[in-house]
Amino acid sequence: MIFPFIRCYQAEVNQPYAFYILSKGDNAGKPGITPWPNSFTVICTSQEHYDFYFWLCHGLWKCGKFKMYHRGSAIQFINIADVRTIMRNAAPQVYSNWDKYQTILTH
Repeated sequence: MIFPFIRCYQAEVNQPYAFYILSKGDNAGKPGITPWPNSFTVICTSQEHYDFYFWLCHGLWKCGKFKMYHRGSAIQFINIADVRTIMRNAAPQVYSNWDKYQTILTH
């Protein structure tokens, strides 16, 4: 399993298999296809890895796995190290059943 490279978003850098994770606000951890000013860039090596990690992050966000790592009193935010940790812990468990998830996504 190849883990993607996660870095802070930089507007002048475009990567082919990249998606974005919101880093600030109540929806911190939410993945998106278009960048936000306050986001992390997740750079994958292929379309297959892109699909896997995008939907992994979407599932983690939907079930509230990023919420417990939110910090800040006025504006919530997540740390890039926490995003990496959450993804590293969840990816091996989901990857072994990825075929089942793909059939769910196509229906």
